[in-house]
Amino acid sequence: MKKEKSDNAQAPVKSGDRFYVFSTMTAPQRYTLWRKRVDEKGSEPRHREHDVVIKGGANAADKYFFTPRGVMTEVSADQMELLEQNRHFRRHQKDGFLTVVKSREDVDVVVKDMRKKDQSAPMVPKKGEKDPLENPIAV
Repeated sequence: MKKEKSDNAQAPVKSGDRFYVFSTMTAPQRYTLWRKRVDEKGSEPRHREHDVVIKGGANAADKYFFTPRGVMTEVSADQMELLEQNRHFRRHQKDGFLTVVKSREDVDVVVKDMRKKDQSAPMVPKKGEKDPLENPIAV
């Protein structure tokens, strides 16, 4: 049975457990578990066995011009076990773009200590800088 990775507490994952993945990435991420299967020619092509999609949308304005600092995706214990096997998910978690918790919490509270933006976030002028698109130069 897989174990949940947290600070120092190791608790077994139960099949009825729910997990909440918090993300500060702008684009949604599809984490895929690939398996090799021997076909009739004897080769071992990879095929997609499972997909888990983690919502994106942080740092991007919606139709109401609201810009969330992070988003939350609820996943099952089975999906969490698949995510823990995915090296890209583990890398995003290590880099501070993803955090997994076992209880539903306020998104802004959880993401305040996470990495703020990924490279797909929209470019915005920094505090004190002039917006280059505000007064374009006439040609």
